[in-house]
Amino acid sequence: MPKEKGNGWCYILPMDIEEKRYKEKEGQFSGRPISVWLDTTPETNYKSLPGDIETETLVIGAGIAGLTTAMLLVEEGKEIVLIDSKRIASDVTGNTTAKITSLHGLIYKELIEKHGEGKARLYGEAQQAGLEKIVEIIEKKKIDADLTREPAYTYTEKTENIEKLREEAKAVRKLGLPASFVRETPFPFMQGAVRFENQAQFHPRKYLLAMAKLISRKKNCRIYENIRALDIVENEENILVKTNKGNIKAKNVVLATHFPFYDKGRFYARLSPYRSNVIGVRVRENLPEGMFYSLDDNTHSFRTQMLKNGRILLVGGEDHPLGDGASNAVKYLRNVRSYAKERFSLRFTEYYWDNEDYATADGLPYIGLSPKSKKIYLACGFDGWGMTNGTVAGMVISDMILGKGNPWVSLFDPSRKDLVKSPGKIFYGGLNFLKSKRPGSVGRKFGLPTGFQRGEARIIEVGGKKVAVYRDKAGEIYKLSPKCTHMGCSVKWNNLEKTWDCPCHGSRFNYDGKVLHGPAVNDLKEEET
Repeated sequence: MPKEKGNGWCYILPMDIEEKRYKEKEGQFSGRPISVWLDTTPETNYKSLPGDIETETLVIGAGIAGLTTAMLLVEEGKEIVLIDSKRIASDVTGNTTAKITSLHGLIYKELIEKHGEGKARLYGEAQQAGLEKIVEIIEKKKIDADLTREPAYTYTEKTENIEKLREEAKAVRKLGLPASFVRETPFPFMQGAVRFENQAQFHPRKYLLAMAKLISRKKNCRIYENIRALDIVENEENILVKTNKGNIKAKNVVLATHFPFYDKGRFYARLSPYRSNVIGVRVRENLPEGMFYSLDDNTHSFRTQMLKNGRILLVGGEDHPLGDGASNAVKYLRNVRSYAKERFSLRFTEYYWDNEDYATADGLPYIGLSPKSKKIYLACGFDGWGMTNGTVAGMVISDMILGKGNPWVSLFDPSRKDLVKSPGKIFYGGLNFLKSKRPGSVGRKFGLPTGFQRGEARIIEVGGKKVAVYRDKAGEIYKLSPKCTHMGCSVKWNNLEKTWDCPCHGSRFNYDGKVLHGPAVNDLKEEET
């Protein structure tokens, strides 16, 4: 029987056998807790840092922004070192829904109102250019990344929202983007939509692994995995980056780390973290082409992906701030499945996962020179649209390093003044920061391990001290400080992924306190009780 190579070897089973395999048991969520992209590609095995080294440009973070930056610089003959704290393309980009589109919900009318028609047009042009750059790389390098050109839709199921779509389509047409308002859609539950023509979707990890393989063959490129950058020291002649495996000297440093752990721009107050959930389901009907995004409550989206054993439907949504969602992660996941079940004929859920992103103060990502720095660049705040924005980041930063002009530098400048333009959404992280500093937000006092069930986690008080406690299924107890090592916020338990999540700035830690996701660079402190 044929096999498919993923994180392990797994048999491709007939659908009736697969359906029995994933039949949900009482109190459990069926499927594999991994993204389809990670499960259908091999693990990478690049070397660890051999010790102290030097390079012309160091790129920290090997997602789509970091890898695109590295490739564009390598092709210009620049010496590059690319490092990642885990395996490449295994974190945020490895958990995306991978829609390559300049259709970003209802953003363009809002951008015109906030920034003017000129800047809104630049944003749209940048997104279209990012889309076409991905297509160009795939075609030029002959990368098998399951690329297909598809229409993209922002739709509503509510008649009262149709006028919003009409207004958005009118605004977008003024900017020269390939948009139209349509009442006829591929699905009967949609009342209307804004449709963008000739957009794209792909398998993001096939794309990025191929890209990494191509540049790693070049003499001017070195890739290292499982290297965590800890600190940066800026000097006149070079930049010293301290890591857990040695020091790296570079003339230029690119922070493609989702959140800049080296934060001279006060991004802790300018970025608002949130998470969303995705499921991969098998359905009975044949679904039409296209990528779909709902403007209604909880912003659901869906698209299909062809696998070796048939087409799968990817459904995402239920955006929620980390502070609200950590203890309710399973609930949000079930909400996504309920949304899918009400609209499609589901057979079974094969995959489930969640992902994290950041919204910015004014609706534009931060791409370019880090504030107060001359040779440190950053890219963050993609707000769920990382495929185009991550590619644009690579184009902008590589041009800046090469000394080339780029029309989008001022638009995305991380030093721009932006806090006053959008006071609502962005301050959620700041409010969480203040709330998490308040004392007394813990449960009743009792000693360890009394009252703890296996698989349970809580922040409790022992001897007047707060302790984050988790008891695993084997009965072993983990006792940690609940203070996030980034800025001291109180972490919250994620009951889906068995992690401690920081609601303020998005850091995440394993149940044993090990850092999983920055901006934190140090593990949670173990507590003796």
